[in-house]
Amino acid sequence: MSVNSKMAAIADAIREKTGESGTLTLDAMAAAIAGIEAGGGGGFPNGTEWTQSNVTSGSFSGVHNANGIWVAGGTSVGLYYSTDGKTWTQSNVTSGKFCNCIHNANGIWVASGENGIYYSTDGMTWTQSNVTSSMGSYLYLIAEYANGIWVAGNMNACYYSTDGMTWTQSNGISTMRSVYNANGIWVAATTSGLYYSPTWQPA
Repeated sequence: MSVNSKMAAIADAIREKTGESGTLTLDAMAAAIAGIEAGGGGGFPNGTEWTQSNVTSGSFSGVHNANGIWVAGGTSVGLYYSTDGKTWTQSNVTSGKFCNCIHNANGIWVASGENGIYYSTDGMTWTQSNVTSSMGSYLYLIAEYANGIWVAGNMNACYYSTDGMTWTQSNGISTMRSVYNANGIWVAATTSGLYYSPTWQPA
């Protein structure tokens, strides 16, 4: 067997092991072999080599994985889903900004954007909640789900939900840039200081 034939056979074995496609450079082959030897089970180690998926256009800025499903969104592209992170399918939400606002907890997906808040039980088919507008500024924030509560907000409003489907505008706070829950308390960063809430209060 010639050297070229041996290299082609090695490349084919790497493709079979890693799921990669296309031409593999010597450096890429070496990286893949190192990843396999390091116990990665296949593939290039730790994001050192990248391959474009079947989605070759659109401005994406948010991605999340849970329960075997990837969900991604961005500016004017709506929401996409994938079972392997390589091949993506457009969901029934085909437009709207979803920037770093995709989250999964307690068996439900929540995504918020310029057209309000959406939810899904499987990450593939989405339903718009009762919040159908971002009130002039898209809801760029979804909090970590904690203690049975979801929190979402932007520069114009703050909402909470116990199930991720039906939302209520919160009292005492009208803007939100960041929020976090730990040690039994919520803390929100706003344009007018810091706020806290042991339990999110209804309006």
